[in-house]
Amino acid sequence: MAAMVSGEMLASMEGQEKLAALGKISDLVSHLGGDPKYTGGNGKRYILQGVRGTSMPPQEREALVDMVEADLKAHYVDAWGWDRKDKTKELFANVSNFVVAREVGAGDSGEDGEVSHGPIVGYVMIRFCWDDDEEPEFPVLYVFELNVAPSERGSGLGRRLMGAATALQARWGLWKTMLTCFKGNTAAMQFYHKIGFGVDVYSPSRCEGWEPVKYEILSNAPDKKDE
Repeated sequence: MAAMVSGEMLASMEGQEKLAALGKISDLVSHLGGDPKYTGGNGKRYILQGVRGTSMPPQEREALVDMVEADLKAHYVDAWGWDRKDKTKELFANVSNFVVAREVGAGDSGEDGEVSHGPIVGYVMIRFCWDDDEEPEFPVLYVFELNVAPSERGSGLGRRLMGAATALQARWGLWKTMLTCFKGNTAAMQFYHKIGFGVDVYSPSRCEGWEPVKYEILSNAPDKKDE
């Protein structure tokens, strides 16, 4: 099983073999190492957990789609249109992996031990795929959604979740971490630039002959080409 494959073995694999192995991993957080708990800038304690999209309970699925809809529906309508059912299928497809964040609460006895985990307050959904579906050359880690609940923003949780994604990409020797961001989502654009992402060389705005679109493809190696 892929979950038993070491990081070194995964890093040494190439192409389709690597994507096939990565696609079977059930818990990304177990591959990160270190303490999955995190103290935010707001003083709250969070725990990161890895979960496959297909294994998430229905009520949590609905909550995660609600987060996307509340934040991004207007951008989707402007660029492509919004269909909640389609977004739900995309988020929880069998190739989708999540790193989710929950707030950690104190024990009911009043002791210092942290035992209770609350609802999901942030998540990053990623897939392992080719850099280009039409002309595939390099396996990449693609961030499909990053979302943090309004109550937790400013805690550093978004940076922590993206850090988990880029750490996995580096650990497994994937070409880049990539994502799509709406141009009109200026807060997100500023955030991604702040953590080291830029408009990728293969984003439409950097490719000759492309018609203007309302999104950019960003990556953590924006000038890296397949040449």
